[in-house]
Amino acid sequence: MAAMNQEWVDHYDLRLNCTLARAQIKLKLTPKYRALKQLQLELSCAPSLEHCYVFEVLTQHSRSDWDAFASNGSEVIRRWYKLEWDAEPEFLIEKVCIKLTSAITEHIESTTKRIQGE
Repeated sequence: MAAMNQEWVDHYDLRLNCTLARAQIKLKLTPKYRALKQLQLELSCAPSLEHCYVFEVLTQHSRSDWDAFASNGSEVIRRWYKLEWDAEPEFLIEKVCIKLTSAITEHIESTTKRIQGE
């Protein structure tokens, strides 16, 4: 019937054997000193049938008030990973931690240079 009618569209509903549509963790690093920006790390997991996709976004947010930060920040890191379902997550955790640590270090060093007038 589909061969005779070019407008025929098949629709299928596919249900995964898990109830998790997606998962996300958001980590906010709020500085004690006014010269530093707030760093926000978001890790999102998007499962598919064959793979698990993980998206990483790190942003910097300037202060907008004494105890408030801008809702929109500048993007520092944007990466994604494609994992097999039976893969161990240690390498991914290590990559995220290393990049987060280097971003923090770079931000503190650049802020220190700016304050010292270098």
